[in-house]
Amino acid sequence: MIIETISSIIELENNCSPSLELDTVLNEVLTILKCEIKKSYVGFDFINYFDGDYPTIEIISKEISTTDLYIKITIDSTKNGYYINLNHDWLKFKDITKFVGEDIIHTLSENIRKTPEGFKTLSNYYGSSSWDDIKEVYLLSRFFNIDHASDFELINSINEVLEIYIDLLIDYESLESYSIIEDIWEIFRLYPREKENFPYNPLGYEIISYMKYDLYETIRKRYNELPDDLKVSIKRANDEYVLSPDLSYNLNEFSTSIFYRDGLILGMTFECSDETIKFYISQDLDRINSPQEGAKIGKTLISAIGKISSEVDFEEIEKTEIKHLVDNNKYYDIYRFHWICSKRIKIEGLDDEDLIEEFDKFKSIYDKITDDYKYLRSFYDEFELNKNYSDKEE
Repeated sequence: MIIETISSIIELENNCSPSLELDTVLNEVLTILKCEIKKSYVGFDFINYFDGDYPTIEIISKEISTTDLYIKITIDSTKNGYYINLNHDWLKFKDITKFVGEDIIHTLSENIRKTPEGFKTLSNYYGSSSWDDIKEVYLLSRFFNIDHASDFELINSINEVLEIYIDLLIDYESLESYSIIEDIWEIFRLYPREKENFPYNPLGYEIISYMKYDLYETIRKRYNELPDDLKVSIKRANDEYVLSPDLSYNLNEFSTSIFYRDGLILGMTFECSDETIKFYISQDLDRINSPQEGAKIGKTLISAIGKISSEVDFEEIEKTEIKHLVDNNKYYDIYRFHWICSKRIKIEGLDDEDLIEEFDKFKSIYDKITDDYKYLRSFYDEFELNKNYSDKEE
């Protein structure tokens, strides 16, 4: 019955012109196929859909909550058959880091104790150069020609792949046992001694890659998605001392943005010498037309924050501060017209849950002032646009 149903789908696709009626019939037959296969299994979710032009059934464990590792049965009518694959999502690494993705893929692949007969491992994956070519990695893959297939062979192959899938899910739980706090401690330890070209030297790149991945996964689980404005970026950090060249470097401080909304940044600074994390809100300098404008927007937002929270730190953003570093006997002018507020947190004794709770509190302030910032930003952008237009006319 299962192979007959697959044959029906292949015949329909090969012999009928594309139409809404055909799509409806194919969906109905694919649902029947899903139900036929599902009869043999308990503890798994079965989803049927069209992956591009390919009728597909996806199998996911109900017990372990990851949608990144799954089994797919994909019908390819042009080849007169179907694939059974054990896949891992690859797109999730595109905005994070291929370094971590490659590590996870190879770890899972190496943990497949015995490859079932006829299956290939990593058949579409050839390392980091496949970065933009694929959306999922085939940990296991085999094509079956419908003319030589049977229900017994299909169910037996699914069983073999399911057994490996369940084993890998246990490995996957350990791979996902990440800790942002441990990443932070590593940065505290490494940055002061490896900061030359950090994070582009090997040690720096590795720890930043893993911290970025751990941060993304923590936020994904916290909010059940990856928000569109999540922008972890070292280049767009715009930290407190961005206008004082080398000051952050000499203070053993390292920053990254986390969220970015039309020029309003929620970032994090690793104050390595003090073993402290500083969450902060600042403006993107590339969006500020003048120091006076930045300070005006900043003062308005600071006033708004003062009415909703007393747990953050403010600086005098309109005045230039002079800071003297004894270690190198240098004086630095500090300009903060882009700065809004910050909150320091000592890491000693904290776990991931404590840190995320502190982050949530600070992010709630960021959320509350976003609309105010967007209004002010649009007002000054329009003012600057009109001013430039008037200057051209003159």
